[in-house]
Amino acid sequence: MAKKNLDFKLLGKVIQLAKPYRLMLTAAIGLTIFSAILAPIIPYLVKLTLDALVESVSFSKVQTYCVLMVIVLIAQTVLMLFNTYISSWLGQAVIFNMRNKVYKHIINQRIAFFDKTPIGTLITRNVSDIETITRFFSQGVITIIGDLFQVVGIIVIMFIINWKLALVVMIMFPFLVITSRIFGRKVKKAFEQVRNSVSQLNTIVQEYIAGIHIVQLYNAQNNALERFDKANQAHYQANERSVFYYSVFFPVIEIITAFTIGFIFIVASGGIGKQFIFSAGEVTAFIMLVNQFYRPIRTMADRYNAIQMGLVSANRIFNLLEEVDYQEESDQKIQDAVLNNFDVAFHDVRFSYGQGEEVLKGISFHLTEGKTIAIVGETGAGKSTIINLISRFYPDFGGDIRIGNVSVRDIRLDQLRNLAAVVMQDVFVFSGTLRDNIDLSKDFADEDIIQAIKDLGLEQLLLSKGLDYIVGERGTGLSLGEKQLIGFVRAILLNPPILILDEATSSIDPATESIIQSTIPKLTQNRTSIIIAHRLSTVEEADEIIYLSKGNIVEQGTHQELISKKGAYYQMQEASLINN
Repeated sequence: MAKKNLDFKLLGKVIQLAKPYRLMLTAAIGLTIFSAILAPIIPYLVKLTLDALVESVSFSKVQTYCVLMVIVLIAQTVLMLFNTYISSWLGQAVIFNMRNKVYKHIINQRIAFFDKTPIGTLITRNVSDIETITRFFSQGVITIIGDLFQVVGIIVIMFIINWKLALVVMIMFPFLVITSRIFGRKVKKAFEQVRNSVSQLNTIVQEYIAGIHIVQLYNAQNNALERFDKANQAHYQANERSVFYYSVFFPVIEIITAFTIGFIFIVASGGIGKQFIFSAGEVTAFIMLVNQFYRPIRTMADRYNAIQMGLVSANRIFNLLEEVDYQEESDQKIQDAVLNNFDVAFHDVRFSYGQGEEVLKGISFHLTEGKTIAIVGETGAGKSTIINLISRFYPDFGGDIRIGNVSVRDIRLDQLRNLAAVVMQDVFVFSGTLRDNIDLSKDFADEDIIQAIKDLGLEQLLLSKGLDYIVGERGTGLSLGEKQLIGFVRAILLNPPILILDEATSSIDPATESIIQSTIPKLTQNRTSIIIAHRLSTVEEADEIIYLSKGNIVEQGTHQELISKKGAYYQMQEASLINN
């Protein structure tokens, strides 16, 4: 695409976005063309009026020409009014649907997609890139069609008035074409660099503001500013280049215009008394027509700018929408899986993130319905990966994971994720009320939420604030412990047959943890439960414990059995007692 002046295939794809509004698109193009055709009529009427005055024809004829000019000007104004509104409406309608489509595509990507794609890049795609497409329709492709028709209409009128003067004007046309082509190539490359630098700026701002606590704790402000300054410099330089190209292009057009008008005067003055005789009306009309001829050429630079910016942004958006490698499976037509029980079984499960070393190296275990299994081990052993695979965040794994008699690969995603509720180590809290953050699906009444909180014995910790309490962005109005408790209430509210606790008490203070410890039996009662924890006090009552190390099961048994072996689990227990 970089070598082409205009990618017509991409242009067609962008125009197809307006297909649901083809009537409005047709109306906008029609109004633009009609308005463009009217533009050169004014100089022609001026020519007739001046010639009529010089030749002293009837005053009524002059009045008729003047009335016609007023009518044409009013018609142009009305057409411009409707055309501006329809074009702007069309652009907004297109990006409204496009933004929803892009956002839906993003949130339906698998977790692996977000592992490799910066959040700032996705924000750029869904906000500023799509916004640029508005100008493509409102100030770009539709308007440039009108400009082209206006140029053609002016040339026709020129030849109708005086073909010899028209040829004089056409002498400068090749210089105009060459200048425009050079400008188009240069400015397109600059705009691509501008859009790329905007994406980098968004990524850096998003990352460092989200991690501002770390930035300030480690006095990393200078590093953050240095990265931002580098990206900002690239953005500045790309814009500076585009400004330079514009600052050269417009004066060149003015010079070409001046030379053209000069040639008209030279030819007109040289022809008096000889074989060429040009009327005052013809010369005046041609001066007006030349200005009209070069005006759309000048504005075409802006139209071309809008089209190129729209195409650059659209190309990035289409590339995102065509990213299907990480799209979660579209399995809505699959019938609900019929499960004979809620056992969870891993059969020789192997998995690696990307092309790296395997995180899980042939894991096998069986968890009976209604029982609790705990998974412990050092950081990086693969404990959280087990949770991700059960939820099918990463579907490409070796071996098999079964719930009851069905592989998780054969269970529809929405059903699977309703079967297993997960309380994560870091509970994400959205801006809004406490109610909004507990009932994410908006399916439960306040009475259900309050009852779930009471069932966990957390009314003093959560209900004291009230369900309408505004938690702030990312839960700034809540303590870490309160955020964690929201995760527990979310899970119990769903009443799932399978419960997974992934380091779910790691952010809770000892007092709150003691409350949670007393509620865990309520959470796990009659549920198939998987508990991942560093604090061994959380897992001692589990029916079975798995000690995981570097993707392998090292030990497996009850708490007492593993203690009696005096192996890895025993050493971990001793180290935990010493640290406490």
